[in-house]
Amino acid sequence: MSDAAADFIAFIMSAEGQAVIEANGYIAVVEDAPAFAGGKLSSKIICGKIVIAGSSSVTPVLEKLAEAYEAINPGVEIQEINEFYLPENHDLFFGGRLDYIVDAIDTVKSKIDLIVEADRRGIPIISSMGAGNKLNPAQLEVSDIYKTSVCPLARALRQKLKKLGIRKLKVVYSKEEPLKPMVIEGHTEEPPGSRHTVPGSVSFVPSVAGLIAASEVVKDLVKARASDRLQS
Repeated sequence: MSDAAADFIAFIMSAEGQAVIEANGYIAVVEDAPAFAGGKLSSKIICGKIVIAGSSSVTPVLEKLAEAYEAINPGVEIQEINEFYLPENHDLFFGGRLDYIVDAIDTVKSKIDLIVEADRRGIPIISSMGAGNKLNPAQLEVSDIYKTSVCPLARALRQKLKKLGIRKLKVVYSKEEPLKPMVIEGHTEEPPGSRHTVPGSVSFVPSVAGLIAASEVVKDLVKARASDRLQS
């Protein structure tokens, strides 16, 4: 992880960063957060560019966090790319240094392209499998995709990724058997011309999958940074 990225994360987890989160209607995740001691407040000069890519529901608060951080440390530029990842525009997402990729894409074609590109470029990635038609977040776990079971999306990806030479992939998946959506007479969520019903989604399953993925990212980055310090 770059010094700039580490400093920005430290700001988000600080009292100042958590205040920005709460001011924008979100819930702070750190109680009694320490005051921010990085940026121009520290003895070390931190500068550079951070690229945050992806379409996300937290983009508004992320923009506010970036503005607040850049006000404290104008030596760091934060670029946000709020686009859906597609095979035809993937170069847009790989213009700078990427420390880690969280794949939460729903479409198989784009998902596979992102995983293959991450592997080709040597960028760590964690991929979220299917959370639709599930009700039990306690069934979520982290594993290699080739050790997963039950999840239909993981099964489909395993077959395709194996043919493409992808030997391993960290994933968040659920062992819960998918529920069959209830069909109500006179009402359907099925798109016109579609042969499949749209998977049902409940707020507390995909969100927990996201939190698990975020936890894995932080742990992996901290471990990698500690390893870099030991070698330097």
